[in-house]
Amino acid sequence: DLDQAVATRDREMNYMLTNRERMELKAIEAALERINNGSYGICEECGEEIDKKRLEVLPFARHCRDCQSEIEERSGRKENSADMKKWKP
Repeated sequence: DLDQAVATRDREMNYMLTNRERMELKAIEAALERINNGSYGICEECGEEIDKKRLEVLPFARHCRDCQSEIEERSGRKENSADMKKWKP
């Protein structure tokens, strides 16, 4: 039945948005923890500073651009790329 299919799709969309928001909130909370412990802006992979421009665009970034690219290549996918593109400070 079409109405049931539409209702199911709407529930799935709401779940996905909620899940995306939860993931974003966890990333923000982790960034706040890094601020508190003095490691904010330091790449968790290589230990180098994350470029200020990257942090302006993605304030909860955990890795520098180069390390993030390597991580994505190793995993064979873009890690949270859709969430990163949707981030609006």
